[in-house]
Amino acid sequence: MKRWQVRDRVRAAGRRIDATRETIARLPVVSLFTPLGAAVLLASLTAWAAGAIVGWAELFLGAGTGLLVLAACSLYVLNRAQPTVDIAPRRRRFTVGESTVVEVRVTNGTAAAMLPVELEIAVAASVETFALPSIGGNATWQDSFPVVGARRGVIPVGPATTVRGDPLGLLERRVRWTQTTDLFVHPATTALPPLGSGLLRDLEGRVTSELSMSDLAFHALREYAPGDDRRFIHWRSSAKALSSGGNLMVRQFQDTRRTQLLVVVDGDRDGYADLDEFELAISAGASVAVEAVREELDVAVLVADQQVRRQGARRLTSQQVLDACSRAGLGRRRFADLIGDGVRQAQDVTFAFVVTGSRPDFATLRRCASRVPRHVRTAVVRVVPGASPAVAPGASVSVLTMGKLSDLRSLLRKGEKS
Repeated sequence: MKRWQVRDRVRAAGRRIDATRETIARLPVVSLFTPLGAAVLLASLTAWAAGAIVGWAELFLGAGTGLLVLAACSLYVLNRAQPTVDIAPRRRRFTVGESTVVEVRVTNGTAAAMLPVELEIAVAASVETFALPSIGGNATWQDSFPVVGARRGVIPVGPATTVRGDPLGLLERRVRWTQTTDLFVHPATTALPPLGSGLLRDLEGRVTSELSMSDLAFHALREYAPGDDRRFIHWRSSAKALSSGGNLMVRQFQDTRRTQLLVVVDGDRDGYADLDEFELAISAGASVAVEAVREELDVAVLVADQQVRRQGARRLTSQQVLDACSRAGLGRRRFADLIGDGVRQAQDVTFAFVVTGSRPDFATLRRCASRVPRHVRTAVVRVVPGASPAVAPGASVSVLTMGKLSDLRSLLRKGEKS
């Protein structure tokens, strides 16, 4: 047999052993044993086998004692109650620094009383524990606990699990009754002036340098060419041209485009000095995106590893934007590549608003912003906590320095004047 065949057979055997081990571990009876209970069971069976071999009555006695103790402990974990457990947060979405209350309700749907049991509810990395009393037939027990949004993110609440064990800690029965419910802690945002009449100044459409034969912005007249739409013939100018031996004249237009805003927040951890800078950057991007949604502008949002954009005829909602901001996390994706992805998604972008941390210098920022087409106005925001707000204007790219979130409003006004 060849060496590679032996290696493949060994790997296959290892996979079968692992699968068998996982199957045994999932058996209801096996899952009842705590590490101490499993040790007592193994010792009892070993003592029984050894007693059968050597014929010692002491080994049989020890084995029987251990098995009897396990049998007695099993009476504590057996319970036929089938309660209904509900986890109901009063608010699933709230802003960082705020809190919500999660209500817990346990209903005994049978006529027989339910014995006391311990209820555990996972909350992120912690566990809320409740000692449930005996609940009468068709009765309900309820309680609540607070969840504080200390930082932006998603807080999973659940599942709710009942834990029933014996006094010796040999057996433990855990039953899961609910699924996980996500609570969204949204980033802090600030109110901004209207973007359509302020920073963008093209709410109903902006004139571009591209010419067309059908639009709203009149550009010039030119001679008629075969195939031109006769509706756009300028008859007064044509009459003058024909009288002097010329040709028909038609109107020519400049394309206008409806505002499409692109918001990009850098997710490269190398762009930030610390996590506080990243949180401030997300708050800045979320503030602009939420204002754009409120004004019913088309907007595409890329926040680190999260992307959200308009699907079909449905516009984005503030909830979709803020939920994506709650999920966003730092990674290793380059800022320039993220901007390039945003431009490809928003092919008709008319304004780009990009945010990063304090580490990239001005040359790096302008190089990253070069991923945006030259005719698209771009604002790059550097988050430098404690710095004074400043604007470095450019032909198509302006670099804004923001020290705190409240600076964003004044920065956008300065960017409008620059």
